[in-house]
Amino acid sequence: KAGKNSFDLAEYDKAIEYLSKSNDIETELYGELSHQVAIGINNLANVYLYMVQFDEAKKFHQKAVNIYSQLNMSEHPDCAIATYQLGQVNCIQENYLVADSLYHVSLTIFEKAFGSNSELLIGILKDLSDIKKILGKPEESKIYNERLRKIGVEYGD
Repeated sequence: KAGKNSFDLAEYDKAIEYLSKSNDIETELYGELSHQVAIGINNLANVYLYMVQFDEAKKFHQKAVNIYSQLNMSEHPDCAIATYQLGQVNCIQENYLVADSLYHVSLTIFEKAFGSNSELLIGILKDLSDIKKILGKPEESKIYNERLRKIGVEYGD
């Protein structure tokens, strides 16, 4: 809780400290390969993202995704979140093809869990629309814009 409060107050160094301590405790309790540890690692990644430390954010997001994979939780929504956020870091770093691939993986997981018209897909669909434009694929971008319209969101061309 202290880590989240520090994060909410933009006290990122404190958030890192508290989340790291919490992660150490969870690792001791549950082992390195646990759902709780993966969530904590992904939370650390988000703090690094807000601190504009993209390489650290990427490292921790990837570590969380790897844990989910080793736990056979690759299709769990929490893995989709970590995968999506890893895609966002790659997009920020202009690794567009990697980001595009990660967004698709995340989208597939969310669709299986929540259906193809869930409002939970809005962020991923917007990012896919944008990245398709960046990659020079405007027709594919329009497909995601149309999917957004079906959910009730006006976006793009």
